[in-house]
Amino acid sequence: EKHHRRIPVTQNYTLSGLYPNTLYYVWLAARSQRGEGATTIPYEVHTKQY
Repeated sequence: EKHHRRIPVTQNYTLSGLYPNTLYYVWLAARSQRGEGATTIPYEVHTKQY
């Protein structure tokens, strides 16, 4: 399942609604007046059990 989210310009962002003990992949891309840039390599994020 994929989710695409635009977030406001900020230094921090918290992902919510994640399941415990689950592996997620997160990609980032910058956006400007010229459009969206290339994405980063996927970051593996593993949530804690509880």
